[in-house]
Amino acid sequence: MKSILVATDFSRRSDPAINRGATLAKAHDAKLTIAHVVDDDQSKRLADAAQNEAAKILDALSASMRNHHEVSAKIIVTCGDPHVEILEAAKSATADIIVVGSHRRNIVRNTFVGTTAERSIRAGNLPVLVARNANGADYTKPAIALDFAEGDLTPLTTATKLNLFNIQSAKLVFAFYAGNYHLIRQSGASDRELKQYFDNEKRLLFPRIEKLIEGVGVQSSQVVLTPELFGEPDAILEIVSAEKADLIVVGTRRKTAIDKLRLGSVSEAILRRAEVDVLVIPPA
Repeated sequence: MKSILVATDFSRRSDPAINRGATLAKAHDAKLTIAHVVDDDQSKRLADAAQNEAAKILDALSASMRNHHEVSAKIIVTCGDPHVEILEAAKSATADIIVVGSHRRNIVRNTFVGTTAERSIRAGNLPVLVARNANGADYTKPAIALDFAEGDLTPLTTATKLNLFNIQSAKLVFAFYAGNYHLIRQSGASDRELKQYFDNEKRLLFPRIEKLIEGVGVQSSQVVLTPELFGEPDAILEIVSAEKADLIVVGTRRKTAIDKLRLGSVSEAILRRAEVDVLVIPPA
């Protein structure tokens, strides 16, 4: 990782992104750029005043980072559509990753518009780290959600290249279709019989999982197989909670013209519901 872009809107939700960006820049001796976008839906006079004020705030922030984190940061202040300008700033900075703060939790939301972070993920081709942990501590218990049906290891291989954590500390989470679980349960099966059913499903799947991850630098002991009882996001988040993971790595699928309007049900649900940092990886 040679270059990091942090996007801030000056809200408290952006503070974890600032701390994470500084921590990563120092750890990797990487170039750090901090960007702020002024909404252009206002008069030119107000937009110019907002840009001038933002530049002052970022100058002070850059000085503080030099003093407290021993990291220098370049600042970018632009005016326009936030997600478009963030991607342009990332391109200008030749960034390897974009770091942003989390959004407000809001059940009533238009999923076709989404947050700035989600729109940046949909429209861009860079990994986006949504930071929630305010202290920027090293990741020691990452959980990487992988798609067994597609055989897609992109989240794993990209995270390994970014070197955000020791890959040997990661859990590789595969959610598998529960098959006849609900029918078996409705038939009055005991908890023991249900456990036997799941154990048998795992035994059948595990050799194929081992083959899939062969040669990518991880061990089969890192694999966690979990049944998808009520949806893949629920299964993944349950494992994240059980493992006390401090980072979730999740991928997005290749986009058709229609799909570009959305992230995808799994990554979108995890991004909105997770209580820890989320790294969203675009398709290879």
